Amino acid sequence: MKCIVTYSSKYGSTEKYAKWIGEALSCEVRDIKSLRPDMLQGYDNLSDEDKLMLDTYGKKIDFSDQRTIKELVDYVMTL
Repeated sequence: MKCIVTYSSKYGSTEKYAKWIGEALSCEVRDIKSLRPDMLQGYDNLSDEDKLMLDTYGKKIDFSDQRTIKELVDYVMTL
């Protein structure tokens, strides 16, 4: 699976969390503002079901503790 974690961060917290997730998944991490649509070619797409599942996991994460991303990362690794 070729993946990318995208984020938008005003104060830097979301960037930090995105980097944690990107590191755990061994994938690229990019600020959404620096991307063009053509730069996303070649990455795997998520189904609507996968997006819903990730949204559900995202609501269970305590973003002040890096260890809480494990469930999310484990799910993404099964895709």
